[in-house]
Amino acid sequence: MPVSAAVFMMLLLVASSLMAMTQREAHRETQRMAVVAAKPSPSDLLLTIANDVWGGEQYPVVWVEPATEAEAVLPPGVSQLPKPGQAVISPGLARLASQDSRLAARYPDHLVLGSGGVRSADELFAYVRVPEGRDLAGGQATVRAQGFGSHPVGGRALPLTLEPSQVTVTSVSAGVAGFLVLPGLIVLVVGLAAASGVRDRRFEILRSIGAPARALLALAVLETAILAVPGLLVASILWSAIGSRVLGGAPLVGSVVVGGTSLCLGGSSSPSSWPA
Repeated sequence: MPVSAAVFMMLLLVASSLMAMTQREAHRETQRMAVVAAKPSPSDLLLTIANDVWGGEQYPVVWVEPATEAEAVLPPGVSQLPKPGQAVISPGLARLASQDSRLAARYPDHLVLGSGGVRSADELFAYVRVPEGRDLAGGQATVRAQGFGSHPVGGRALPLTLEPSQVTVTSVSAGVAGFLVLPGLIVLVVGLAAASGVRDRRFEILRSIGAPARALLALAVLETAILAVPGLLVASILWSAIGSRVLGGAPLVGSVVVGGTSLCLGGSSSPSSWPA
């Protein structure tokens, strides 16, 4: 019973964390949407969405340029506007660039996005400021952004992505089913198989001598709790200890998570929490 309770609680925590992970990733993607300016403002940021390819994977590259000499609004995760020709790339892209000089040559002297600027830790994404002598003004695909994230009713927001996220409701449902439904049935079978014959005979004797049904129910609940609660507590403590520190990916879902924000229900979003 203690082992069955511990396994079940661990599976329940994993499944719940997968749902929390999806919600947090969707929130970060929403906060990255560019709010299209209804009328020009000195702090607007001009941007154009293009793409690049590495290792067979296509990913968005957003060309940016301040609309005026005034200080422009910054996308989430960008601490300062890059210099002309400089890029701000996602941590996943930075890791790949550190492993291959050809990719590093595309983004020389790059900055790295903070955790609030990407959906997941393995996402490939880049902001690149146009070089000196070039500009985005007048381009047909150029958008004038007045901010990022929430936008007023009736306003228009532009997703900075080439295609929908790879982490879908279907994949998350598969993860939840894999971690909860099927193993939960197995745990149930194991728990039933471990039922005590001595305990069953004791209840039969108590019923035969007239013990009240309410008393028998209370005794059954108490005995089960004494055996199950330690397993539930151990699983909860174990998951809180390793969920955001050891695991860097979500099995069956196909996503490398932001450390401390996705596989634990109460994680933070500090940039220092990125998995190595």
